[in-house]
Amino acid sequence: MHRIVGISSLALMSVGAALALQLPTVDTYTNISSDGINLYAVGIMQAASSNMEFCNAQNCVSPTHTYTQSLTLKSPSGRTNSCSFDYPISASQQFNGSCEGALAFSDEGGTWTVGGNQAAVCSFGGQFYNEPITMNLPLMHIKAYYYYANSSSKNPNGTYSGVYSRCHPIGTTCDVCSIVIGSPPFWQYGLFDGAEIHIAGGAICAMAPVKQAAGCSLPDPVPGTNPGGTAKSRPAAKHDDKGSDEAAVAELDKCACPRPSTSGRH
Repeated sequence: MHRIVGISSLALMSVGAALALQLPTVDTYTNISSDGINLYAVGIMQAASSNMEFCNAQNCVSPTHTYTQSLTLKSPSGRTNSCSFDYPISASQQFNGSCEGALAFSDEGGTWTVGGNQAAVCSFGGQFYNEPITMNLPLMHIKAYYYYANSSSKNPNGTYSGVYSRCHPIGTTCDVCSIVIGSPPFWQYGLFDGAEIHIAGGAICAMAPVKQAAGCSLPDPVPGTNPGGTAKSRPAAKHDDKGSDEAAVAELDKCACPRPSTSGRH
């Protein structure tokens, strides 16, 4: 998150006119999320309204604030998806704008990047906000077998999420994952495809169901490797033939990592 507080007051005087500028506070954010199929990057700009006007002997005129943003999501192979906006509005109005870039994982691990810029310009006083967007996202592609840990919750959109543990854990965050599975009954065993995404010291585990499985005997098609050595290590979970795993549920509850929302966005 970036945050800048506008200059509190800027007064300009000219012959027969007076200009008083009260520049607004501008807040900008870049949110990263995933639904296990796509990676999403959303750039957000928010600005308060401002009582600003240019007055002469005849009348007073409010300035225009123009808010601009460009954002590009890029995969390690060079695939990109971009978005942008350019919104001029009266300085007396609040502003809340966003745009989103999205790319399918396409089995691509490595470091993904988000780049761009966010700026604001006053028609009277010139530019009063300018910040680059720069993010590096180590991403580990995973296609692995999981088993249901007998814990679930209903999401606001009516779908359900179940806590799943990897059949063959490798000591990373996604050894235990909350996965959107639709509606009960839950798969006891299944093959899931997705990624572990590392963001500012935390991680998102985003997995999507592929097919049901009979058990945990098959090897993982894409086990994944620790991206950049930053994944949180955890002991291997234990489970019985019924897939019961209270320890896995407790581990997920203790995890400080953000969880992907049911819509794939945060």
